[in-house]
Amino acid sequence: MYVMSFFFRDHHVLYVKRVNAPLQDVLKLLRDPHAFMGLSPLIISVSTDPADSTKHTVVDELILPFGYRTKITYHARITLHDDGMLASSQAGAGTNTVSRYCASAISENETEVVEHVTVNSFFLLLPFIKGVIAKAHLETLDRLAAKLEGPRIDVLSVVVSEQLQTK
Repeated sequence: MYVMSFFFRDHHVLYVKRVNAPLQDVLKLLRDPHAFMGLSPLIISVSTDPADSTKHTVVDELILPFGYRTKITYHARITLHDDGMLASSQAGAGTNTVSRYCASAISENETEVVEHVTVNSFFLLLPFIKGVIAKAHLETLDRLAAKLEGPRIDVLSVVVSEQLQTK
């Protein structure tokens, strides 16, 4: 066994998001790497390798402890699947991440998106990386839902507003 592997640990997490949108709409967004990655609160740019459409250069902006901001550039490989996509990346400090997004229809206008994330990182960095991934990936799934569901109307406030206007 490689000695350095003792210092690197795996972390697995599963995120599930229900989206009030048809399966085909969800899949269309998941299979568009630029549109989907554009939903991330961390990613500030994505460029596709002209020689290999599965390879992307990604720039993230991270907020480190004490409010220090830094940009990191890394490569991601994205492969599309019938039920979603798989993204694998190698970021700095030996950090490797694989995210598998699968969408399945619950009903005609409701879809469940499941994301399984595996990250392998230096054990001292892992707590920070787990926090960044949790926040960013949950927000990305929330943004995916918001984009596909459109604006929500708060029925209660509409009713209260109408009642106040009639007085």
